Amino acid sequence: MEIHQMTGRVVECPIDEMNRPRGRQEARLRIPLSAEQVDRLFAGWREDLATCRKFARPRVTTPPPS
Repeated sequence: MEIHQMTGRVVECPIDEMNRPRGRQEARLRIPLSAEQVDRLFAGWREDLATCRKFARPRVTTPPPS
């Protein structure tokens, strides 16, 4: 409401219905992860990827006999 009064523009809420917190909680401030936490997160994912998926070998196709 304040932004509209100050600028005359209507601003859409950045928390859409899909990302809105469930329940009757008020939306809380979310502090972004530190660079160290992000590095730790991706390092853990990298380690898990080495063991969680086994990709099929690429298929070698040979040309049909002529």
